[in-house]
Amino acid sequence: MTTGKTPADVRESLAMIRGYARESGRQLPSNFEVCIYHNINVNEDREAALAESKRFLDSYYTVDYSREFLERWVALGSPAQCIATLRSFIEAGATTITLRLTGYDQKRQFKRVTEEVLPALA
Repeated sequence: MTTGKTPADVRESLAMIRGYARESGRQLPSNFEVCIYHNINVNEDREAALAESKRFLDSYYTVDYSREFLERWVALGSPAQCIATLRSFIEAGATTITLRLTGYDQKRQFKRVTEEVLPALA
């Protein structure tokens, strides 16, 4: 399980794990779980989604996250943009993605994620 990584980082780490397994005379099982802990904020205005996510996460962790880190750690924007972000992790080898909603209207975010994002990834 990892967080705050890019899809390329995930792909590279998985290749490294497979390499270590081979060096040990082992092979990863086909059901080897690769879990990504990620955040999401669905909003057609990507900048608004970023600003709300920053406020939410900065407050939760009492940290001042950079834009660069947040763009790596949060699926932001329209449903299509969020789907593309999450799909890139799946293509990199993620088998499980846990999502935290980084919006203050949790019910609305939950509805949007479950109705507009997740069905495209099923």
